[in-house]
Amino acid sequence: MKGGVSAGLTFISLAILAAGIFIGYSSAHALEGLMEELSGAFLPLIGVPAHVLALAIFVNNFSKTLVAMLLGVVLAVPPMIFVLVNGFILGAASFFVVKERGLLFLLAGILPHGVLEIPALALSCALGIRIGISAYGKLRGRNAEVKSTIKACLKTYFKLVAPLLLLAAFIEAYVTPMLLEAL
Repeated sequence: MKGGVSAGLTFISLAILAAGIFIGYSSAHALEGLMEELSGAFLPLIGVPAHVLALAIFVNNFSKTLVAMLLGVVLAVPPMIFVLVNGFILGAASFFVVKERGLLFLLAGILPHGVLEIPALALSCALGIRIGISAYGKLRGRNAEVKSTIKACLKTYFKLVAPLLLLAAFIEAYVTPMLLEAL
């Protein structure tokens, strides 16, 4: 499969994400001071109109997943680190949200947009791994077509990942706050 995403690579991406979540959740107690500092980074977003917030979320997620995917050319390492770190942050944040507000609050804050954003993250990582496999093949002297793999992965990214991220951003900006206020 030249540039498409395979179920195996997507599974690997999800496994890396799950490992990051587990590590983040398990070690969150040691990060309490850091998490308090990081939460301050979101203060400028309070009171921002929902359409601006949705755009900011989309641009952030779109640019980071796209760059991580394209950096897969470095033997697939950057997209795997990206998804691991995102899992770690999600796990650590989940620990504190559950501790302060409970599991229902966590689920209401993640599930509505997470059902789209998490698969988009995993797909972008899988595409990055695919690019890395192609680059590795080229390094090994195989007849790997890195440029065509990147083009095919970009096509898949814009066809699948970007729309999922866009929809997730609007859900996160419009639906999630309503659900959290209701709790």
